[in-house]
Amino acid sequence: MLSVLAYSLPVAMAGMAALYWLQRRRGDAGVVDVGWAGGIGLVAVAAAYSGDGWEPRRLLLGLMGAAWSFRLTAYLVIDRIVRAKEEDGRYQMLRAQWGAKAQGHFFYLFQAQALLVVLFGLPFVSVAAKAHVGWTAWDIAGVLVWTVAVVGERIADHQQANVRSPAANPRRTSDPGRGGY
Repeated sequence: MLSVLAYSLPVAMAGMAALYWLQRRRGDAGVVDVGWAGGIGLVAVAAAYSGDGWEPRRLLLGLMGAAWSFRLTAYLVIDRIVRAKEEDGRYQMLRAQWGAKAQGHFFYLFQAQALLVVLFGLPFVSVAAKAHVGWTAWDIAGVLVWTVAVVGERIADHQQANVRSPAANPRRTSDPGRGGY
C-alpha cells in the first residue's frame, strides 16, 4: 500500500504545478481548492483499487471517496471557475500581502496542498489494507459519519448559495471584500 502513497505524491505535485500555471494565467488561485478536492478522491480510488483488504470494503471505500470528491470538486469548479467574477477573498488577501513575491509563495502553497492530498489519503490507504473479512461496527460507523458529513456539506453549500444570492437575500451581512461570501 505504500506504493499508492509513493506515486500519489508526484502525481499530486504535478497536478498542482499544472494548476499553479493555470492560476498564473487566470490571476485566480482558487483553482488550488479544486485540485486538492479532486486529488483526495483520486487517492481514495487508487487505494481501493490496489489495496489487498476485503474487496467489498475496498469497493465501498472507493465509491464513498469518489462520491465525496466528485461532489465537492464539481461544486468548486462551478463556484471558483465558472461563476466566479473575481478571485476568492482569501487569495486576494495573500496576493496583496505577498506583493512582488506572490507567485513564488503561491507555488509553495500549491505544492503544500499536494502534500496534504497524500496525508488526507492515509485513512483510505489504511482502510483499503484492512484484511478483516466481514463488516464491523467501525465500518458501519464510518458509513454513518460519511453520510451525515456529505448531507451536511450539501446543506451548507445550499445555505451559502442563498446568502450569496442578492435576490434571495437582499440584506446580506457578508462582506466579499473582506474574504466573506
